[in-house]
Amino acid sequence: MTTQSTSQRNPTAAPQQRTLSAAKAMERKPAACIWCDADFMATTTQCPHCGQAWLIQKRYRLLHKLSSSFNSATYLARDRDGSLCAIKVLFYEDMQEMAELEHFRRQYDLLHLLSHRHLPKVLAMFKERRQHQTRYFLVQEYIPGPTLQEELARGVTFDEAQLRA
Repeated sequence: MTTQSTSQRNPTAAPQQRTLSAAKAMERKPAACIWCDADFMATTTQCPHCGQAWLIQKRYRLLHKLSSSFNSATYLARDRDGSLCAIKVLFYEDMQEMAELEHFRRQYDLLHLLSHRHLPKVLAMFKERRQHQTRYFLVQEYIPGPTLQEELARGVTFDEAQLRA
């Protein structure tokens, strides 16, 4: 017997309810350590591979890796107040030049100034250093739902009014 998602069982369910259910489901997937990239379940207190704690700044608990690139990764995390947030981590030792760090800082400065209902709020930016590794963190409000890339892959198109909304 196949299991249907909430949206398939109840097509009239509120979109926010469906996306919050998806976020809860992501909490049960393995996270990846920001220091050694080993997978682990977020129910543990530290990475079983390198021993580093999964609690960042004694505040953010990593739940699941959302995406990654050569020198960064984005994680779903839970703040100590219970709210979900997205944390972008820049892996400093992998950067080829300081320009990438400067781009990360400009991204924070720009996002911190912008205020729009379709843009996540920037909550914090900080760095941590452990042994010989440095990580820069950009913490943003988590907005559940498909990414623009996912929507375009499904063939969704947007008219000018939708883009300006």
